[in-house]
Amino acid sequence: MIVTSALRISAVSEAAESLFGAERQLLCSSLGDLIASPTGGEEIVRTVAAAALRNRESVVLPVRGRAKSARGAEMLARISTCGPPRAALVTLTWGQAASGVTEGRWRARKPGAPPASGENPAGTGKRAAPSEGPKDTMACYR
Repeated sequence: MIVTSALRISAVSEAAESLFGAERQLLCSSLGDLIASPTGGEEIVRTVAAAALRNRESVVLPVRGRAKSARGAEMLARISTCGPPRAALVTLTWGQAASGVTEGRWRARKPGAPPASGENPAGTGKRAAPSEGPKDTMACYR
Protein backbone atom coordinates (compact mmCIF):
# COMPACT_ATOMS: atom_id res chain seq x y z
CA MET A 1 0.00 0.00 0.00
CA ILE A 2 1.05 3.59 -0.56
CA VAL A 3 0.25 5.77 2.46
CA THR A 4 0.43 9.58 2.80
CA SER A 5 1.91 11.42 5.79
CA ALA A 6 -1.70 11.95 6.95
CA LEU A 7 -1.94 8.12 7.11
CA ARG A 8 -4.38 7.94 4.16
CA ILE A 9 -4.23 5.12 1.60
CA SER A 10 -3.41 6.50 -1.86
CA ALA A 11 -2.80 3.21 -3.73
CA VAL A 12 -3.07 -0.52 -3.06
CA SER A 13 -1.72 -3.61 -4.77
CA GLU A 14 -3.78 -6.50 -6.01
CA ALA A 15 -2.53 -8.52 -3.02
CA ALA A 16 -3.74 -5.83 -0.61
CA GLU A 17 -7.11 -5.76 -2.38
CA SER A 18 -7.48 -9.50 -1.78
CA LEU A 19 -6.87 -8.91 1.94
CA PHE A 20 -8.69 -5.62 2.61
CA GLY A 21 -11.16 -5.09 -0.25
CA ALA A 22 -11.47 -3.18 -3.51
CA GLU A 23 -9.07 -0.31 -4.17
CA ARG A 24 -11.91 2.16 -4.80
CA GLN A 25 -13.21 1.56 -1.29
CA LEU A 26 -9.75 1.77 0.30
CA LEU A 27 -8.49 4.97 -1.37
CA CYS A 28 -8.23 7.88 1.08
CA SER A 29 -9.24 5.65 3.99
CA SER A 30 -7.17 5.65 7.18
CA LEU A 31 -4.33 3.14 7.60
CA GLY A 32 -5.53 2.74 11.19
CA ASP A 33 -8.79 1.24 9.90
CA LEU A 34 -6.80 -1.61 8.28
CA ILE A 35 -3.91 -2.42 10.62
CA ALA A 36 -2.78 -1.67 14.17
CA SER A 37 0.13 -2.44 16.44
CA PRO A 38 -0.46 -5.63 18.48
CA THR A 39 1.06 -3.87 21.51
CA GLY A 40 -1.39 -0.97 21.21
CA GLY A 41 1.44 1.52 20.77
CA GLU A 42 1.64 4.26 18.20
CA GLU A 43 4.98 3.19 16.72
CA ILE A 44 3.33 2.18 13.43
CA VAL A 45 1.75 5.65 13.15
CA ARG A 46 5.03 7.47 13.86
CA THR A 47 7.03 5.19 11.54
CA VAL A 48 4.65 5.48 8.57
CA ALA A 49 4.30 9.26 8.96
CA ALA A 50 8.09 9.69 9.17
CA ALA A 51 8.66 7.51 6.09
CA ALA A 52 6.09 9.54 4.17
CA LEU A 53 7.83 12.81 5.06
CA ARG A 54 11.52 12.02 4.48
CA ASN A 55 13.94 9.36 3.27
CA ARG A 56 14.66 6.79 5.94
CA GLU A 57 15.85 3.23 6.25
CA SER A 58 13.20 0.53 5.92
CA VAL A 59 11.71 -0.70 9.19
CA VAL A 60 9.73 -3.87 9.87
CA LEU A 61 7.09 -3.86 12.62
CA PRO A 62 4.54 -6.44 13.76
CA VAL A 63 0.93 -5.49 13.00
CA ARG A 64 -2.51 -7.01 13.40
CA GLY A 65 -5.35 -6.70 10.91
CA ARG A 66 -8.28 -4.49 11.92
CA ALA A 67 -10.39 -4.58 8.75
CA LYS A 68 -13.31 -7.00 8.88
CA SER A 69 -11.73 -9.31 6.29
CA ALA A 70 -8.38 -9.45 8.13
CA ARG A 71 -9.39 -8.94 11.77
CA GLY A 72 -6.80 -10.42 14.11
CA ALA A 73 -4.43 -11.60 11.36
CA GLU A 74 -0.82 -11.26 12.53
CA MET A 75 1.50 -9.76 9.92
CA LEU A 76 4.75 -7.89 9.52
CA ALA A 77 4.67 -4.44 7.94
CA ARG A 78 7.79 -3.32 6.05
CA ILE A 79 7.71 0.48 5.94
CA SER A 80 9.89 2.53 3.62
CA THR A 81 9.90 5.82 1.73
CA CYS A 82 8.63 6.14 -1.85
CA GLY A 83 7.54 8.86 -4.26
CA PRO A 84 7.15 11.38 -5.80
CA PRO A 85 4.89 12.55 -4.42
CA ARG A 86 6.51 11.60 -1.11
CA ALA A 87 4.68 8.78 0.69
CA ALA A 88 5.31 5.59 2.65
CA LEU A 89 5.33 2.16 1.05
CA VAL A 90 3.80 -0.38 3.44
CA THR A 91 4.17 -4.01 2.41
CA LEU A 92 2.62 -6.77 4.49
CA THR A 93 3.88 -10.30 5.08
CA TRP A 94 2.12 -12.99 7.03
CA GLY A 95 2.54 -16.64 7.97
CA GLN A 96 5.74 -18.02 9.48
CA ALA A 97 7.60 -14.74 8.99
CA ALA A 98 5.28 -12.95 11.43
CA SER A 99 5.05 -15.69 14.05
CA GLY A 100 8.39 -14.97 15.74
CA VAL A 101 7.96 -11.22 16.14
CA THR A 102 5.90 -10.04 19.08
CA GLU A 103 7.04 -6.49 19.65
CA GLY A 104 9.77 -3.98 18.98
CA ARG A 105 11.49 -2.49 15.99
CA TRP A 106 13.10 -4.78 13.43
CA ARG A 107 15.31 -3.68 10.53
CA ALA A 108 14.44 -4.87 7.06
CA ARG A 109 16.78 -7.34 5.38
CA LYS A 110 19.44 -5.86 3.13
CA PRO A 111 18.47 -5.24 -0.51
CA GLY A 112 19.13 -8.32 -2.63
CA ALA A 113 19.08 -10.68 0.37
CA PRO A 114 16.81 -13.72 -0.05
CA PRO A 115 13.38 -13.60 1.64
CA ALA A 116 13.04 -15.20 5.05
CA SER A 117 11.53 -18.67 5.23
CA GLY A 118 7.77 -18.42 4.75
CA GLU A 119 7.90 -14.79 3.61
CA ASN A 120 5.32 -13.86 0.98
CA PRO A 121 5.96 -10.33 -0.28
CA ALA A 122 2.70 -8.48 -0.92
CA GLY A 123 2.26 -6.47 -4.07
CA THR A 124 3.25 -9.04 -6.66
CA GLY A 125 1.16 -9.81 -9.70
CA LYS A 126 -0.73 -7.68 -12.19
CA ARG A 127 -3.00 -4.89 -11.07
CA ALA A 128 -6.70 -5.24 -11.64
CA ALA A 129 -8.35 -2.58 -13.76
CA PRO A 130 -10.77 -0.42 -11.75
CA SER A 131 -14.36 -1.27 -12.55
CA GLU A 132 -15.74 2.25 -12.05
CA GLY A 133 -12.95 4.31 -13.59
CA PRO A 134 -10.05 6.01 -11.84
CA LYS A 135 -10.49 7.88 -8.59
CA ASP A 136 -8.51 11.06 -7.91
CA THR A 137 -5.78 9.59 -5.71
CA MET A 138 -4.13 13.01 -5.38
CA ALA A 139 -7.13 14.02 -3.25
CA CYS A 140 -5.58 11.89 -0.48
CA TYR A 141 -2.61 14.29 -0.42
CA ARG A 142 -4.73 17.43 0.06
